Amino acid sequence: MASKDRQKILIAIASIIGIIIFALMLSFGINKSGEKGLIKDAEKYMEEEEYKSAVEIYSRLISKTGDKKYKDKKEEAKKLEVEKNYYEIGMKKIKADEYISAINSFSKIDREDSIYYEKVKKELSKIEESIINEAKININNDNTYLASSILNDYLRAVGDSEKAKKLLQSIEGDDVAQVDPTDKDDDKKNKTNLKTEELPRDSSKWVGKTVEIKSGKANLRDDSSINGKVVGIAVEGDAITITKIYDDGGRIWCYGKITSAKTGKTETAWISSKNLQ
Repeated sequence: MASKDRQKILIAIASIIGIIIFALMLSFGINKSGEKGLIKDAEKYMEEEEYKSAVEIYSRLISKTGDKKYKDKKEEAKKLEVEKNYYEIGMKKIKADEYISAINSFSKIDREDSIYYEKVKKELSKIEESIINEAKININNDNTYLASSILNDYLRAVGDSEKAKKLLQSIEGDDVAQVDPTDKDDDKKNKTNLKTEELPRDSSKWVGKTVEIKSGKANLRDDSSINGKVVGIAVEGDAITITKIYDDGGRIWCYGKITSAKTGKTETAWISSKNLQ
């Protein structure tokens, strides 16, 4: 009798152990299956450049497994998300013809193993071509000063460009060869017929004032920033009627109608107040 009871106990214990082993195997299988599904989802998001979603999936995989490889993949996805943002900002700036701002955004993508590095290289080549073409158009229109300004802004942004340097050197050479003393005299005599006044010390009182441009030549920009695109040139004696101002912390920018003293033509643009004092 005791032997039969012992046998029943052993069978019961064996059954319990079997159930536990089966449950563990089933749980392991489910976990492995779930892990594979998450990996597949993460890889899909990475291919689609949906890096935020990929980061979330890798975070779940880290919690599930603690595996270091998922931590590395998560960090890569986070870096790519930042680079994607800079790339998209740069592309928006290109569409707005704000090439210098685009270059500044692209310059933040400097990892050679990043997929955005190659994309940026292609866009920078296109920007260089656009800048060179724009400068050449201005040279052909005898506006070498504007062409020079465009090229100098570009070189400051990229640091180096053989094409831009070569074209800039040719402009500077042409300027020296074509200097006409009578043109210099005309610039000195350039004087607006508009009634102008000096800028008050208090910049809050500048709006509505018409003031003379004091610099020999000054860049007119499409934005209140040194990175704004150069859209024209004003010379000493021209005048601006200020309609709004912007203080960027380093300088005050004035926006308004600029009137050419020579031709009487007008255009609206931003100009640094340093050219008005």
